[in-house]
Amino acid sequence: MPRGRYAWGLSYVVTDIPDYNRALFKSVLNQQGINVYGRVTFGSASDDLSLIGTHTSKPLRVLINEMLKKSDNVIAGALFKKLGQLYTHKQGSWETGSIAVTQILSNHAGVNIQGMRILDGSGLSAENLTTPSQMMQVLDFAYHHYGTSYEFISSLPIAGVDGTLKHRMGNIARKVRAKTGTISGVVSLAGYVDSGDKEPLAFVIMINGTKGMGWRYKSLEDKIATALTKYKRSVG
Repeated sequence: MPRGRYAWGLSYVVTDIPDYNRALFKSVLNQQGINVYGRVTFGSASDDLSLIGTHTSKPLRVLINEMLKKSDNVIAGALFKKLGQLYTHKQGSWETGSIAVTQILSNHAGVNIQGMRILDGSGLSAENLTTPSQMMQVLDFAYHHYGTSYEFISSLPIAGVDGTLKHRMGNIARKVRAKTGTISGVVSLAGYVDSGDKEPLAFVIMINGTKGMGWRYKSLEDKIATALTKYKRSVG
């Protein structure tokens, strides 16, 4: 950092949450003058121990908002495993999370899951498989289902305003709410747009392209979304 320049913040994704928690706990104990000579490990507490403190996470709606606006992969992975634990009554894992999400989409949202493969909560695995049609079914359910509609749609990034779309589609600011999805060579965008008739339209764009061409694919997505904002139903 050059001399005389102001400092700036840096966000870092913690890839190994358990190891981070162990190191953090050991550091806190050392700060309190408690020397730890062994390893910090996880285990089940016995019934005769006394509770000395608890920590509660942020409300689910806040976590989902942060996850979708910022595209936070760590929160996505944690919620994926937690959902697996609650749904299967087994330890939360990638496997139980996959079972939970797949069955919920099929049994409760009416999504055709044939050929679908959901291996993680963030979509970072190149082995995940879904089609635009299946994603459209998810968007349709989420929009019309009272229990999810408001929280889900309000958490989506808004074009030209916030989240991962803050610096995109400024020409149609506030007319698009959508989630981005990007891994090597793949660029996607799915969500809702206000048409020329002020009618909400769901759309899904998935581009399986060439690595290094993401900027071009995003430009194409922005043009498609812009075209949808001008769409009007023909009067017959």
